[in-house]
Order: sequence, then structure tokens, then C-alpha cells
Amino acid sequence: MTRIGILETGAPPAALQPTFGRYPDMMQALLAAQGDFSFTTFRVAEGDQPANLGAADAWLVTGSPHGVYEDHDWLAPFFDLLRAIRAARQPMVGICFGHQALAQAFGGEVRKSDKGWGIGPHQYRIVEKTDWMTPIAGFITLAASHQDQIAQIPDGALLFASNAHCQFAGLDYGAGIVSFQGHPEFTAPYAQALLRARAGGVIPADEAMQAHDLYGDQRLDADLAATWIAGLVQNNAEFARD
Repeated sequence: MTRIGILETGAPPAALQPTFGRYPDMMQALLAAQGDFSFTTFRVAEGDQPANLGAADAWLVTGSPHGVYEDHDWLAPFFDLLRAIRAARQPMVGICFGHQALAQAFGGEVRKSDKGWGIGPHQYRIVEKTDWMTPIAGFITLAASHQDQIAQIPDGALLFASNAHCQFAGLDYGAGIVSFQGHPEFTAPYAQALLRARAGGVIPADEAMQAHDLYGDQRLDADLAATWIAGLVQNNAEFARD
């Protein structure tokens, strides 16, 4: 069994949680059929850091409504944790905020994008095929929900996914550490509910509902992403234990 530690960095809107759960619930549902995993959640945004890296064999870093450049007491120790995981050569997968947090922790730069919100189903071109992409695909479509973007990638990071809205949409740091700007754990019903909740608030209503309606036409590649993530985590967790 591979023990996965989920680093929860934020939560969905409270009104959506009774129906859809929190981000760790979504990640567990994504990976449930992909292998023999156990899951432990650490609410790092609430100060709940793992006592040591032996608490898990691999790590998932969730999305969040926060920005990695914001002034929160928990962010500095969280970035230290990400760097420690990398130094220990444990596998780790970052999603959305997690994607940006890895870049920030490893020496990149993240800022609010002048391209505005990335919302709705986004297709990303696979610009570099890596050994954990089994099966290989030329494109992957995932739910997007972000204003911030990586503006400069860390030294040594390999860009593997990109599109016109988000240049640095997928990064591979080696040793089983990868990150996605898109959300493989978001189902279409949750992504649509989130857009309805934010329409007319943080996202202009017409923009939100335009993205909302695209989920009726565009299929998400959650199963492909789950297969990739599970294979990467299992193979590299075994390597890290050897």
C-alpha cells in the first residue's frame, strides 16, 4: 500500500461542501480505482503540518483560494516542507495552487495574470512526453479555475503542458515531482457549481456562465490524469523506499 499525504491548502465554498466534499475528498475519489492507496490529510493552511516526512510515501498538494504570494503565517513553513520533500526525493503532485506553490518554493515566480481568469474546460497540449505518461497523449483537457499563473519557472523544471492562456501549465521537476495548473480532481458538476457560486462576485457573471456552459460540450480527461498521477506516485514511492 502506498501512503499518500494530502497537503490541504484551502477549501471549497462552504455551501458546496455538503454535496461535493473538500479537496482531499475529491483527490481520493480521483485515485480510488487506480491502486492500493491510503490517505492522510494535513490541513496545512490551518497550521497542521506533518510531524515528519515518514508520515507518507508520497504527497498531493491541493488547490486553494489563496495566492502563494500572500502574507500568511503558514506559507513560509509550508514552502520549507515542499523543499524538504523534494530533498528527500519523495514523489509529490501539485494541483492549481499546489502547482504554483511548488514553483514558488523552488525558485520560480507566480503572479496574478494579465490574461484574467482561466475558467472552464481547458485543453493543454503535451509539449514534452515523459516516462510517467502511460498511456501517452498529445493533449489533456482539465477543469481550470485560476487567476494566478507561474510567470517564471524554476531552474531545472521541465515544461510538459501548455496552452494559449497558460504557458506554464504542467511542470516536471524529476524524481516523481510534477504539477498541473488544471484540476484533474474537479468533476464537471462541481466545476459548474463553483462557477455558479462565483458568478457576479469574484468572476463577472457572463464570463462565469459562458465557461459553465462549456462543460456540456467538452469532455474532461480526469481518468487519464488519474492514471498518470497514480503510476507516477506508485513507481516513485517504491524508488524512494529502496
